[in-house]
Amino acid sequence: MGSKVIIMGKFTAIGMRTSITEPDALVINTCSDNDTPEVGNLLKWSWSNPTNRKYIAKYANITAVSTECMWQGTKLLSDSSLPDQAILEGYWRKNKGKKPAGAYTGHVGDAITSPGEARRKIYIPVFLDQICSWISDSEEVRTMLKTAFNFDGNVYLRDFDTGRGIDRNGPMSHAWLLATILNEVYVGTTATDEMIKNKMPAAIKSIGIKL
Repeated sequence: MGSKVIIMGKFTAIGMRTSITEPDALVINTCSDNDTPEVGNLLKWSWSNPTNRKYIAKYANITAVSTECMWQGTKLLSDSSLPDQAILEGYWRKNKGKKPAGAYTGHVGDAITSPGEARRKIYIPVFLDQICSWISDSEEVRTMLKTAFNFDGNVYLRDFDTGRGIDRNGPMSHAWLLATILNEVYVGTTATDEMIKNKMPAAIKSIGIKL
């Protein structure tokens, strides 16, 4: 390998430009097809991109067109007390780079001020709803996961963000979160359609509660 990669398990999150030279590795882009409802393919998991618009994101008393729009839209700047409707409707880049004062709790005048708490209450449940919905509804996604689980070598998930950890102050990689979840679900045995379709969503939800 080029830059040092800390292996997480069967699945490992890496940056978009991280060099992987293992001949027997499966390298997957999790940032493809922004702002579309596309499913992708084995090498680009568009279904796991937080900007994917296949499903409506729900939190508290609001909705958004994607996980990313919900996450960015519920961030409150110092002069705001309500989610930004333009962001919820799709303009998730609007306040990128601006430091939020907190995150929306569902009640005006109240805010979540811890990044970790905001991720546990907003980002993680919404993202896991997206992932579980795709797994439940799409045979293509289940086939991708079965292939990845049963792949002999390491599986790498690419993301533009590389931050690991829910409580970090900087950006957290959604690929790291996905790899963490998949490593918990992966039991080292042959993955079947039945296991992925009927057991994975429940297992993912259970893990999400504990994060």
